[in-house]
Amino acid sequence: MADAFGEVLKNWRTRRRLSQLDLALEADVSARHLSFLETGRSRPSRGMVLRLSDVLAVPRAARNQLLSEAGYAPLYSARPENAPDLAPLDAALDRMLATHDPYPGLALGQDWSIRKLNRAAALLFGSAEIGIGDNLVGQTLDNPALKAAILNHDEVIRHLLTRLRTEVAHFGDDPLRRAWIERITQDFPEASDPPEEPQPAVVAIHYRTPLGDLSLFSTIAQFGTVEDISYADIQIELMHPADESSRTILQRIFQAAS
Repeated sequence: MADAFGEVLKNWRTRRRLSQLDLALEADVSARHLSFLETGRSRPSRGMVLRLSDVLAVPRAARNQLLSEAGYAPLYSARPENAPDLAPLDAALDRMLATHDPYPGLALGQDWSIRKLNRAAALLFGSAEIGIGDNLVGQTLDNPALKAAILNHDEVIRHLLTRLRTEVAHFGDDPLRRAWIERITQDFPEASDPPEEPQPAVVAIHYRTPLGDLSLFSTIAQFGTVEDISYADIQIELMHPADESSRTILQRIFQAAS
């Protein structure tokens, strides 16, 4: 148990680019004790596992793994979607997305599956037959209609690769993200190249619609105090018009469908 725990702990420490001394100082433990934990010579208390997890900013699902490897029961769970105590979270998501109309908004699971769409997003993506349950990474890579609609697809792919690599650093390596990263670097090798020109203040997606071309940028929000695994890492992506023309087109699309 302790050896497996030590290996996982060391992996997260290395991922956060901390030395044993750095982590020991942050967690207020001796470097010697931390070394013993990583080599399996000492068994951590439950509180120590959680303290180290806090310092290392380990995601909740990975904290369960650390607890399990140390011989303790998991602390965090993923409740069924219809669990009563998740109802306020669903209501908050619905309210945030609804109030963002006529601009597109969607909620993405940790695996980039679309969990919720507001009306504007459903209208925007509906022409590409994208809806609840679809995976946004997969659709961006493989959906011909979406690829044709995104006028700066190469730039979007470069930005997507950066986001995936950032998520690997935060959540830890996983087969799904690793496969996406390998796919992008193989199919779009230029996505790994740094941009040659100074970058704008925001990377906008340029999207073709029957009423004209849109320029959209996104803000991303997450729940701040949720301990449920399936909701803690939901990304709420709200798209905004980058210019007056895009704002007008979005309003026209929304009004025409009302």
